[in-house]
Amino acid sequence: MDPYLLAASILLILITLNHLIAGEIYILIPLFKSKEIPGLMGELGPSMGVNSQAFMRRVIRMAWYVTVIPWIGSSYLFCHFANNGIDTTGVIVLQVLAAVYFGTAVVVAIFTRGRHLSIFLFLAIAYCIWISVI
Repeated sequence: MDPYLLAASILLILITLNHLIAGEIYILIPLFKSKEIPGLMGELGPSMGVNSQAFMRRVIRMAWYVTVIPWIGSSYLFCHFANNGIDTTGVIVLQVLAAVYFGTAVVVAIFTRGRHLSIFLFLAIAYCIWISVI
């Protein structure tokens, strides 16, 4: 068993759970209490039979939750490779995922000006993956 890939999987599950729970409590619920959420489709929404603010809330929530689907898939892949070994294709898949999570850390660092804990978690995930394939 590869302990680095297992660690990457566990870290990603922890990020996922935090994103779902804390994000709902501290970001989405307060955001949706605001009366200033713009409507989707602007002035056309009501004329098309769309409650544009309600639809915008659903779109924001969908975008928030859809983020975790690739994280869960990646976590599964890390567990699979940790338990079954890494073949040639697995090396390529893991190298791509290491780059994806490194890139994620960079984007988070830029947009939060280095003030979000997930930067270090995504860097740790990228490091764990990279160590497993070199």
